[in-house]
Amino acid sequence: MDQPTQPLPTSVDVVVAGAGPTGLVVAIMLEQAGLDVLVVDRAGQPGTDPRASILHVRTAELLAGLGLGPTMVEHAEPISSATYFDVGLPVCDLRFESLGSDYAALGISQVDLEQALVDRLEAIGGVVHRPVAVESVTADGAGAIVEVTRSGGDPLPIASRFVIGCDGATSSIRQQAGLEGSGGDVPESFVVANIELSGDLDRSAMSLFAADDGFLVLSPLPDNLWRYTATADRDASVPTPEQLQLVLSERGPRTSSLTLGRPHDIGRYRLRRTIAKRLRSGGLLLAGDAAHTFSPAGGQGMNTGIADAINLGWKLALVATGRAHDELLDTYNTERRRAARDAAERVERFGGALSLHNPVARGLRDAVALLASRVDVLSSPVLRGLAGFDTVYTKGAVMKGKPGGRRWGSVGERLDGLVASMLTDNAHHILVADPDEASDYRRLADRYHAPTHVEVIESGGRSGAALVRPDGHIGWLGNQGSIGDLEAHLDRWLTRT
Repeated sequence: MDQPTQPLPTSVDVVVAGAGPTGLVVAIMLEQAGLDVLVVDRAGQPGTDPRASILHVRTAELLAGLGLGPTMVEHAEPISSATYFDVGLPVCDLRFESLGSDYAALGISQVDLEQALVDRLEAIGGVVHRPVAVESVTADGAGAIVEVTRSGGDPLPIASRFVIGCDGATSSIRQQAGLEGSGGDVPESFVVANIELSGDLDRSAMSLFAADDGFLVLSPLPDNLWRYTATADRDASVPTPEQLQLVLSERGPRTSSLTLGRPHDIGRYRLRRTIAKRLRSGGLLLAGDAAHTFSPAGGQGMNTGIADAINLGWKLALVATGRAHDELLDTYNTERRRAARDAAERVERFGGALSLHNPVARGLRDAVALLASRVDVLSSPVLRGLAGFDTVYTKGAVMKGKPGGRRWGSVGERLDGLVASMLTDNAHHILVADPDEASDYRRLADRYHAPTHVEVIESGGRSGAALVRPDGHIGWLGNQGSIGDLEAHLDRWLTRT
C-alpha cells in the first residue's frame, strides 16, 4: 500500500517523478543498488483507466530479472502468438515460441502491473509518496533543487543529485529542463476498452483485424476480459458499448460470431508523436512517455518506457555509486533516443500496414504475411519486432569497429538464449569460449568496482569472448587473446578498484 503520510526528506540521491511502470522500474533498480530514492506522483491514487495491456516477450524477460516473474504470471494471461485477419478472414498465425525465449508475451492490465511493481518497491524499502506534485526543478552544480507540494500545502525544497522525469506526455520535468522536442499529431483517434466478450476467439493469441475503415486489435486479459483497441474518427466523445459492437461486427472475424459484454472501462485517446530533443541535461533525465509518445498500435509505448528504465537504471546505479564514469550516463540518451525513434517508426509501419485501402497493396500485404508464416527467415523480423528483440545499440556503451568471436551474435544485440539468467544481478558478464582464458578474464574483472562475472560457455561452436551488459545486450566481442581490447573498452566506462 502507498504511504502518503510518511514525511518527505530534504535531500536524496534521486527523485523519480511519476509512479507509472517506467518510474517504478527505475526506482526499484536504484533502491536495489543502495541509493536513496524518492518516488513522487501527482495523483492521489494509481490510475484505473484502460491504458497499456501487454508486456511483450522482451519486457517480460527484463521484469523477470527484477524478481517479478511469478507475480507477473499470476496476474497475466500468456499470449503465445499473433493472429492476423483481413476483412475478417484469418491470413496467418505467428508464434512467439519460435523465438526461443523462456518467456511468453503477457496480457496484463497496467493497474495490476503497477501494483506488482509497488509491492516489489516496498519489499526492498521504497515507497511511493502521493499526492505529491513537482512544482519546479532548478539545476545547480551538485544536482538540482526540486520543489514539491503535497495536497496543496507549502512548497518543500528537496536537494537531489539526479531527477528522473517519468511524469507522462505532459511532463513538467521535460518542460522545465528545456528538452521539449518536435512532433506531430497521430492522424487517428483510438478507442480503448477492457471488456467482456463471448464467442470463439483464441485466448492464447493477440488478434489483429485489418479492414477498409481502420483496424481492431483484441488481446486477452485476466478474468476473462479482453483489451479492445480500434482506430476511430477524431470525434472526442467516448463511444457507447453499441458503437464498440458495431466496429467489432464490421472488422472482426467472419468465421465466428463475437458479442461484447459489459465494458469495465472505455476511453478515447488522441496522441502526438513526439520525442524529446535530448533525454539528459546534466542531472535531469527523461524516460517513458516524458521522453517519447506515439500511437498505441502494437502496444509499444509502455514496453519502450520499461526498456528506457532498465537502460537508465543500471547506468545511473553505477555512476551514482562511483563505479562508472559520468560519460556512461550520456550513452542513455544516445541509445534510448534512437530506440524510441525506431519504435515510433515500427508502430507507424504496423498501423499503416493494417490500414491499407488499395486492393492491390492489401493483396500483396496478405501474400507476404501468409508466406512469412511458413518461412522462418521472413517471419523472424516480424516476430522479433513484435517481441521487442530487434533493438540493437550501434552507438553508445558498445564496442565499435572490430569483429569479434563467432556465434555470440552481434555487438549491441540482445544475447539470444542466455539473457534471462543474466538479468538478476545487475552485473556485467564476460562469457569465454576457451576455459584456459577464463583466469585471465577473472583477473581483469577484479580490477573494476562494477560487479563483473566471468563464465565459461563452451557449447554452440563459439569462439573468443563476449561482454554482456546488465541489460542483456552484447557490449563487446573479441577473438581469442584479445583481452587487452576488452580492458580498453571497460576502462572507458568503469572505474577501477
